Amino acid sequence: MIWGLMIVYLSIEKGLPYRPSTALYPVLGNKIFSTKGTAIDVMCLVAQLFATITCMGIAAIQVAASSSFIFPGLNASSLSTQIVITIICSVFFIFTSASGMKKGISYLSDINTYIYIVLLLFLFLAGPTVRLLEGVLGSLGMCLDILPISWLNLDMLGTNGGFGNNNTAYYWVWSLAFGPLTGSFYAKSCIGRSYRQFILGIMGGSFIFLLFWFVAWGGSAIYMQDQLGIDIWGGIAAAGGLEASNWVLLSNLPLAKITVPLASFCALVGFVTMTQSINNSLASCTTKMSRRLDPPMSMIILWGSIMCIVTVILLGAVARAGLSALQSATVAFAIIIMVITLFVVVGYFKIAYGQMDKVLAETEQGKRTYELVAQQEGSCED
Repeated sequence: MIWGLMIVYLSIEKGLPYRPSTALYPVLGNKIFSTKGTAIDVMCLVAQLFATITCMGIAAIQVAASSSFIFPGLNASSLSTQIVITIICSVFFIFTSASGMKKGISYLSDINTYIYIVLLLFLFLAGPTVRLLEGVLGSLGMCLDILPISWLNLDMLGTNGGFGNNNTAYYWVWSLAFGPLTGSFYAKSCIGRSYRQFILGIMGGSFIFLLFWFVAWGGSAIYMQDQLGIDIWGGIAAAGGLEASNWVLLSNLPLAKITVPLASFCALVGFVTMTQSINNSLASCTTKMSRRLDPPMSMIILWGSIMCIVTVILLGAVARAGLSALQSATVAFAIIIMVITLFVVVGYFKIAYGQMDKVLAETEQGKRTYELVAQQEGSCED
């Protein structure tokens, strides 16, 4: 969120380039236009690219698992199936990205949101409703209880399954790789809304929805396994692994012939919406006139093709081992981004106290800033 706020203010409102390095302007000043700024942009782009490709590979495996429930003869573990799904989804997200923020990206995101809401309501109504509501409150209390421990626990003695397996901090570091570019996309998608709406929507709305979402799926599976005697875990193992978890659960609930295809479509659209948003941000951040709402189609096709090709190579050549290696590389980049984010936070307080308004409007540094923007990006019409 902090990256998004900084880019909303400095890029969308103040006219600076639509790039991750812009968030560091309060700290670095006009040095963001030098090799230092370029290095920060490249680092954020590479981290985001690695993270997105890893997610694409994992998503392809999950979509393949869901497809095997709809088409029983389909081999979900087949590399050819996963590669075909990756290519089809890549063509789709490149096409929707090229259609623009207000068309393909917006429409597809809205459709996916409605499907998520329908599935969430179904799980609460078809599952153990009272137990799930109890689970929401219990999970919230447990989250508040273990949050400080999870923040700082790095499993130094190796007694809790290893750093990568059972450590919350690992996943938070992983998520930092998405911060700069995801924040950039939020900045564009929230044009026209207030800062309060931006913060409440991302922090409040997302947290509440995810709390209910994870309790609905996980709570239903746990209740059916422990209280109703339905072997959900055995079904997951028989279906080939954890990628099939959602579909095994839905197949043991009413209306499975409707909900399984609906959830499969939701997974497919989720794959597309995730990659198209990142594709749009990558294209915007690597082109002149970056503050335009929609980047050039050539850059959209270029970055979309790169993500598709690398994902196919990793799936086909080294399969899960390649995805795990890429995920580890992403975490390494994310640790560096974590340090950079601390300086972004420092810059945020400078903006909050009004220092940047005076710098940009009243000083020679601000005048020089806009001269450098004009040199790098040319004239830009919003």
